[in-house]
Amino acid sequence: SSSSSDSSSSSSSSDSDSDSEEEKKRRKKKHKKKRKDKKKKKKKDDDYVEEKVCSMKEEKRIHRVTLTVSADTPVLKPFNATQVKDSKAVLKEYDDREEAIRARASAFNALESYVYNTREKLESNEEMKNVTTDKQREAFTAQLNKMGEWLDEDGWEAKTELLTEKLGELKETGDPIFHRMREAIERPEAIRKANDYLKMTLETLTNLTKQNTWLNESHTQIVTNKTDAIYEWIANVTAAQEAQDPSDPPAFEAREVYRRLDPLQEAYKRVARIQKPAPPKKEKKKGDKEEEGAKNATE
Repeated sequence: SSSSSDSSSSSSSSDSDSDSEEEKKRRKKKHKKKRKDKKKKKKKDDDYVEEKVCSMKEEKRIHRVTLTVSADTPVLKPFNATQVKDSKAVLKEYDDREEAIRARASAFNALESYVYNTREKLESNEEMKNVTTDKQREAFTAQLNKMGEWLDEDGWEAKTELLTEKLGELKETGDPIFHRMREAIERPEAIRKANDYLKMTLETLTNLTKQNTWLNESHTQIVTNKTDAIYEWIANVTAAQEAQDPSDPPAFEAREVYRRLDPLQEAYKRVARIQKPAPPKKEKKKGDKEEEGAKNATE
């Protein structure tokens, strides 16, 4: 009996020790948690304070200073005749200088553009090739290349007069070529328009004679003679142009075709203005004349 009571007391003693140990651990853990939460709260408060301090606006201070303003109006005196003359001379000198600068820049650009554009056309333009020989193109290209080199080396300092003179030298060679090329395009068109105009004029003349029956051949010949002459001229100059080399000067120009149509137009207007003749007056017979005279005498 005594042994069982000892065992029971020892058992309860060990249980109490165990509970005491667990309690200590729980308290320790709880204490650590409180300390940790306290640190977090303190850090949060510190961050809030720092953010609040940083976000505070700087205080603006206004300094007011009184300014004293005084007006000093100069007295403007009118120019006398000499001063006006001198001022105009100075302004004219500035204008002349600016005009000289613009003129030189324009002359330089014109020469440079002519060199590059013409050289490109000589290489690739078929219409220009049609009115030039290989020898002509080679010689002109060499002249353009030489002028381009001169522009790169000495042209930047050249005066306006020299630049204009250099452009004139190139045009002496280039203008006849461009003229032949332009005429080769415009001549066929002028011939086509002339033939159409001649045909239309003759058709209109025919309708006019049907409407105005008093017109006869002596009237219409004013127009038909001119149309025949123009047809003949076109045939002759066209044959002459086809017989010569395209690199030669043209046998005729497009403007000549149009000039020959103007007199024809005036001739047609003249015919169209011819009025219908008045009917012939009837001649009175001798008996009628005597009767009329007796009647007048009686009255």
